[in-house]
Amino acid sequence: MFITVKRHEREKQELIGAGNRLTDAILNNTSQGIFLLDPKDKVLPRVSKSLTTLFRREDFTNSSFEKLIGPIVTAKTLSVARSYVARLLETAARSDGEESNPLQDVEVRLPNPDGTVETAHYSFEFNAVDLAGESRVWLVRVTDITARAQQQRELDDLRAHTQTQGEILRGVLQAGGARFRAFLQRTDASMKAINGVLKKPAREADAFRDKLEETLQEVDRVRRDAAALKLTGLEAAARLVEDSLQDFRSRRALSGSDFLPLAVKLDQLYGQFAWLRQLTSQAGPVGEPDAAAPAWEVSWRSNAN
Repeated sequence: MFITVKRHEREKQELIGAGNRLTDAILNNTSQGIFLLDPKDKVLPRVSKSLTTLFRREDFTNSSFEKLIGPIVTAKTLSVARSYVARLLETAARSDGEESNPLQDVEVRLPNPDGTVETAHYSFEFNAVDLAGESRVWLVRVTDITARAQQQRELDDLRAHTQTQGEILRGVLQAGGARFRAFLQRTDASMKAINGVLKKPAREADAFRDKLEETLQEVDRVRRDAAALKLTGLEAAARLVEDSLQDFRSRRALSGSDFLPLAVKLDQLYGQFAWLRQLTSQAGPVGEPDAAAPAWEVSWRSNAN
């Protein structure tokens, strides 16, 4: 009897040792970041070695999921993550694992020792783990999907490129070469006009209001012309600028700082038209030679390269 109990205890310890060795092998060799999250949103001890590489930190003591990702994501992403994890950990959600995971592709910003920031894409997967007599915990797996995200962006760019080429061809066939050339020249003039208007010095409220109305008039012309030729990319970019300008209209007072956030959307608009001109020039004699591109387009291209 004594021998049987002793053998049983030895076999039990051997199984525990084998389980620990297996756990160590997994945590030390997997490329994924792996950790357990308890019901109080606390990262439990023993995390995978890759987690330190992915998050560029060694200490995860007393970390919550929010504290883990907070320093490397935007405020908007953090808000989404906070809400999702809170719902996941709720007692009422114990039997509900079907909610769509909004953290399957998260853009993160990782600081480098030289002060620069590196952008990557991580995927977070959550799986419930139920142990007898213990509270439910969540196994969290973090995967670096940067390469996959890059491939998807390239595929999306290729699709957009192909779509724009098709739209150009359709526009030329429906409108005729002369009308399409006139559209390009008219839009080119509008782009120059927008650039000129925004560079005008202004200090008084009325001057800023005039700049707003002049810019809106030119952007509206670009949008309507693009819509007539079914150039969806250019139309969408113009609409984004137009929507922002319409929002400015509702403000009682305007200043130069109000126009600063417009820069990104204007860059998108200029970029769409520059791309359209480039594709048109490659298609044949419908467009003008690349060397004749206006100064604002050359500037945009040099900054993009």
